Amino acid sequence: MSRYKELWYNSWRSMMSRCSNPKAANYKYYGAIGITVCDAWRNADIFGEWAKNSGWFLGATLERIDNSKGYSPENCRWATKKEQACNRKSTRFITHNGETHNITEWAEILGV
Repeated sequence: MSRYKELWYNSWRSMMSRCSNPKAANYKYYGAIGITVCDAWRNADIFGEWAKNSGWFLGATLERIDNSKGYSPENCRWATKKEQACNRKSTRFITHNGETHNITEWAEILGV
């Protein structure tokens, strides 16, 4: 297994574990509430092809675009940890003067 494959492979293993292993620490937030992995991605090689062709980069995290849906090519992308932190259920958005951002983004914009 190449180093490149090992890096995306860890994302695949984690995804599979949290969605299908009741003993996994995060299962209660994923598999237990119905978050699934599409049939194709249950095959690591197919997921690996998607990873290589979809913008994977060193340090990337696998992010679901719509957190109410499962893992599939249509609902996932590679993101930085910072980007992913902004896509949580608990993220709060504030609109001021017609502009909407989360608290972290407002802090950056305002230099706080």
